[in-house]
Amino acid sequence: MLVANALATYFIDTNLKAREAQAVGTSDFLEDELETMGMRLADLEQQLKNYREANMGGLPEQLESNMRVLDRLQEQLNTARQSLMDAKNRLALTERMISENQTIIAQEGQAAIETTTDPMRLREHLVRLQNRYTANHPDVIKLKKMIADLESSRGDSKENMSGEGDNANIKTITPQMLQRDQIKGEIRTLEAEISDLRAKTNHYQSLVENTPKKEQELLSLKRDYDNIRATYNSLLERKLEAQLAVNMEKKQKGEQFYILDSARIPEKPISPDMKKLFIMVLLAGVGGGIGLMYLSERMDRSFRSQEDVELTLGLPVISTVPVLPDRKDKMLQGLHGVATACFICVSIILLLGFSLVTFKGLDNTVRLVKEYLFI
Repeated sequence: MLVANALATYFIDTNLKAREAQAVGTSDFLEDELETMGMRLADLEQQLKNYREANMGGLPEQLESNMRVLDRLQEQLNTARQSLMDAKNRLALTERMISENQTIIAQEGQAAIETTTDPMRLREHLVRLQNRYTANHPDVIKLKKMIADLESSRGDSKENMSGEGDNANIKTITPQMLQRDQIKGEIRTLEAEISDLRAKTNHYQSLVENTPKKEQELLSLKRDYDNIRATYNSLLERKLEAQLAVNMEKKQKGEQFYILDSARIPEKPISPDMKKLFIMVLLAGVGGGIGLMYLSERMDRSFRSQEDVELTLGLPVISTVPVLPDRKDKMLQGLHGVATACFICVSIILLLGFSLVTFKGLDNTVRLVKEYLFI
């Protein structure tokens, strides 16, 4: 009984310590795993941030705005190309007009030059020819010679030739020339604008074309991030549960074992049923005794009376000799009787004792014996 109670108490104490140690170990393990997952999660967050910063403008969510910008740039590029084509057409028309005017002036001036003797008019005509032809053109050379001869005849050759050198570099500016210069500036501006628009268009076209690749890379990073974050949240929940379990075990609020009923000596055995067993043994003993007596009689071949001899041998008995016991036989016969009586008494006492124990119980039997023995 004491051993059973001690074992139960030891089991409860050991179970409490084991559960507390297990809860603390689980909490520490989850804390380490949570720290590792937190570092991986922070690393993936930094990778996502760096990727977005490095690919700003070409992210999947910016595809629609990039398409709109690309369409607008293409429209502007087409408009600029059309404007450039118009400017070139206007430039060609202006240059043709300038060329036609110079041809008319040259034809009109050629007839007047042959009769004029005014060096100033000759120089003006020379400037117009230099605007149209090179210095080696025959008309330019001829006109220079006429001016030189005219100034030489007037005795002012050196000064006038020097003046000619200065006036040769002076060009007559006409409205068509101003318009031509303006158109050329416009063309340069349009060409620069077209180059800039083309560069921007190529840039946005590259962003649009690379968007599917960027989307796959971003999805891969987000998938890893979501998986790690889900694992982190799961570990965090389990860590909180483990911490709660540790607190409950320390405060003995968790699952516990209690001794509801201490071990004690049983009042009677559960099995076997002693009453039934006693009756069965008693019947078996009586039956066994009767059977032994029957077998003993059947196996005994000795003659006990005159009738047994006559029946067995079929011969008449002439006389019988009685047993003549001596002193020793009488002593043995007396001892045999005493032993038999003692055996019968002991058997009766044992039968009564077992009957009382079986039907009254050991404690009641002892109590009855004490009462009757110490009256």
